[in-house]
Amino acid sequence: MKIIKLAFQLVKEQKLRNLLIIIGISLGAIIITSSQIFISSIEESNEASIKELYGEMDLYVGHQLGVADDTTDPVSENDYRSIENLEKVEGITPVSYPYLGFEVEYDMFDYIYVGFKDEPLAYQTTMVEIGDQRLPGPGEVIVSTAYAKANNITEGDSISLPFPPKEHQNLKVVGFSEDREYLNRIFLFNYDWLETVTRKGPNMLMIRLDSYRSKQAVGEQINMINSELKIDFLKEADEQRDNIGGLYPILTALNIAILIVSGLLLTSILHISLQNRQQQYAVMRIIGASKKTIVFLNLIESLILGSIGLVLGILIGIFIPLLLLMNTISIADIEVVSISIPWFSITLYSVIYIMLILTASTLPAIKAANLSPIEAYQNTSKSHAIYKVKGFYFAALLTASVFISILSFIVNNTVMHIIAILALMAMLLLLVHYFLHYGLILSLKSLRLFGANQFLKITPLNALRQMNKNKQVAIIIIVSMSISIIGFSTLDSMRKTTFDQLFSLNPTDYKLTEVSYGNERLESDGFSPELYNSLSKLDSVADHSLFFTKPLMYMTTNLPNPDAGMYTVEQSSSLQTLTGITSTDISRLLQTSGFIEGKENITDLEDDEVIITSSTSTTLGYSVGDTIELLDEETNEVYSLRVGMLIEDTHMLGDEVYTILMTFEQMKEQFGVINHSELLIDSSQNHVLEESTIKNMIDDLDLGNEVTIYNRYDAVDDFHEQFNQRLIILFLAVGLMIGLSMIGLMNNSISSIKERLPELSILRAIGLSKKLQTYSLILEGALLSTICGFVSVAISFWISIHLNFAFNGEILTLPILLSLILLLLSPLIGIIAFLAPAIWASKKSILAHIK
Repeated sequence: MKIIKLAFQLVKEQKLRNLLIIIGISLGAIIITSSQIFISSIEESNEASIKELYGEMDLYVGHQLGVADDTTDPVSENDYRSIENLEKVEGITPVSYPYLGFEVEYDMFDYIYVGFKDEPLAYQTTMVEIGDQRLPGPGEVIVSTAYAKANNITEGDSISLPFPPKEHQNLKVVGFSEDREYLNRIFLFNYDWLETVTRKGPNMLMIRLDSYRSKQAVGEQINMINSELKIDFLKEADEQRDNIGGLYPILTALNIAILIVSGLLLTSILHISLQNRQQQYAVMRIIGASKKTIVFLNLIESLILGSIGLVLGILIGIFIPLLLLMNTISIADIEVVSISIPWFSITLYSVIYIMLILTASTLPAIKAANLSPIEAYQNTSKSHAIYKVKGFYFAALLTASVFISILSFIVNNTVMHIIAILALMAMLLLLVHYFLHYGLILSLKSLRLFGANQFLKITPLNALRQMNKNKQVAIIIIVSMSISIIGFSTLDSMRKTTFDQLFSLNPTDYKLTEVSYGNERLESDGFSPELYNSLSKLDSVADHSLFFTKPLMYMTTNLPNPDAGMYTVEQSSSLQTLTGITSTDISRLLQTSGFIEGKENITDLEDDEVIITSSTSTTLGYSVGDTIELLDEETNEVYSLRVGMLIEDTHMLGDEVYTILMTFEQMKEQFGVINHSELLIDSSQNHVLEESTIKNMIDDLDLGNEVTIYNRYDAVDDFHEQFNQRLIILFLAVGLMIGLSMIGLMNNSISSIKERLPELSILRAIGLSKKLQTYSLILEGALLSTICGFVSVAISFWISIHLNFAFNGEILTLPILLSLILLLLSPLIGIIAFLAPAIWASKKSILAHIK
């Protein structure tokens, strides 16, 4: 009991230092508690959105789940009943997908027929997006909005649909699917009726489990029932659950970083505190206190401070999310509509935090307890000795790290880059005192070089004398700043890579296409070229915007590369491929491409000469001068075209390698095609083309039923919003860690300045002014944090390059602006941390502290 009272007395003795410890622990607890509540609330809201997106289902099971599956066997009745009777299966319904795998045989590319029973689980699939409508009955069908729009179908109409190899069937349209692109080709039927006109048995089973966590166990049971059954675990839904759009791992990493930095801060403060108490502990040892008593005393003191900080942090950490989530907010594109407090997670992190506090307290306490009383006095008297470094170790470790780094660039192997990253991180942490030592020596030489005041020249020496204390705080500052640079570099690299992918999928700001799709698009007439002509006259439309005329799909008969062949034709003994012919403005296309070979001037091309890209040439095997023979399978007419020009690949054509290009005039004269199928429209550099302008022009030309608009910036804006949210989290985390660093540095400055008050008083007596004393102390803090800033930026830059290569990043991202900002702000960390103690020291009486 006495030792507990003594621990409380020790807490009261150093109020300011202990207040800093409590603040540091509280800040960490606030962030961890708040993040857990945010994560739990997001997870709960996210689960609701997943159920809306993927439905309340967990598995698809069958022999045939996709076109790549090599079997068309239905799920047997025995397998169906066995799966239905599994303990964790709460719901099951069959799905008929009769033409899956028969698209080529029956020419069913334009139609995806799916049959469902009118059961609750059937409404959970993404193929059934029909609002409040019911699934069709026998002889009824629900068609897509796009199909109805293209064919002027209204609810209640009767339509005829093919059901090969049987006859066409007349069906009543009883509703429409929601207007979504992926539903355009889907036709919904009654399951039992569809079986009667196509093939028997379900292709797959939709299954709902008692929990999505049971997927693996149920999957193993299904394999035991029939190992040939394939299982779709809906991993996309699980990834969304696990990652919450990428937010969960970031917040988890944030919590881990906070725990590490808090532990380093606590270790630093307690180490300094114990150094200051060495004489006190020596007296306790002399009067009979054991080593265990000293350790136990320190643990109780740390437990008191940790408990106070932890309780305050948890209470504030609960209050902040409750205050913010009282109104509905959106995080990571998830509308958070409910508040969830995960008491288990908060308790778990609290236990981890307490253990971390005890661990951080134990190491300095054991070190202090193991010193003999005489050594304690000696260490106190020598605490201001210049910290000596061994340059050989610094040079050896630095050389080894540089060698590994250079070797990884030469080999350019992921494993080697990761080894290099680990070596650089080890160097960053193990050589901190070397970086500080040489940085302070360089500062001293710089002050001498520029003829600074004699008293200011003492500043680097004072910092060197406090190396034992400074190096621990320096680690915290370096870790905090490094995390910001490496984290930003990684996020920005991901952002640029994702943007590059989004822009390659949609090479222009707007893509205007026909409403029809599949083979129906080939049979349609396209839309009037007047739309493109009107758009191209606008100042807001870039010169490289393109049109593509209605493509004509013909079969090759003389394909040079047999590996590209997919179909057999009577006119050839080898496999051939389906190739599209379209025309565009080649001169505009060349603004984004480049000439390789052939006739360089477009006007020199003859009527039967065409243009192909480098990828098309490589894939199909045709070269400049070769003849391409194309078969129109409807008329059996063969067209002979010659390759007149080879051009570079361009993002405007995407990954399309089965397309042959002609000029508009050639297409008109050879095939009589002038209507357009697709427009790629970019905004000009000086003006932004608004989507509303395009819509108004479509309406003016009465093309509303023929043309649809895809705006690539919709997807870009969504991703950019998510990126900004992650960036905010990163900078909040870094801000907190830098705040913790400042607390550690402030505690260091308080301890250091209090110990040096006698020296400062002597300097004051021989001519050092209060103002200059304050400046010299502030300069000491600025030097320490500036050295840490330079080290962090240099090595973080280095690590960022390796990270980019390790993950095969195509876009190298170096946060130059952020690094410059951190370099400029790094002196402020030391200035702010030393400001109050420096002012306090300047107000102390000289006579009171001269010994």
